[in-house]
Amino acid sequence: MYFIQDLGGAGNLLPEDINILTWINQKRQISMTILAYNLYRLLAMELDRYSHFTSERIFEKFISNTGNITILDDLIEIELKKKRDLPLILQWIKQYSDSSYSWFNNKIVNFIPIATSRFLGGV
Repeated sequence: MYFIQDLGGAGNLLPEDINILTWINQKRQISMTILAYNLYRLLAMELDRYSHFTSERIFEKFISNTGNITILDDLIEIELKKKRDLPLILQWIKQYSDSSYSWFNNKIVNFIPIATSRFLGGV
């Protein structure tokens, strides 16, 4: 695999080197798109009445949301803005609520609805 510094800096890239970097970037984008699509489909299958939804619609209904994130010593608390289908997704997430995650330094992640109309920041 090529790295920019191995090629003498960005100003000294040869056309074939740029093609390789473009190809690598395109493959990464395709891989991420396929991964996201499949994750949305898995979520849709878990939520029975939404199994026929497209990945875009799953994103709009459940993933695209704003809220606040609070990171404590042993807990990550994610407050989500209330949406019509938020109770359904919170119920689904509840099965994972007492789990700790090694990539978060073994912190527990809790998802909760924002209790008041205040909004401190975006996610």
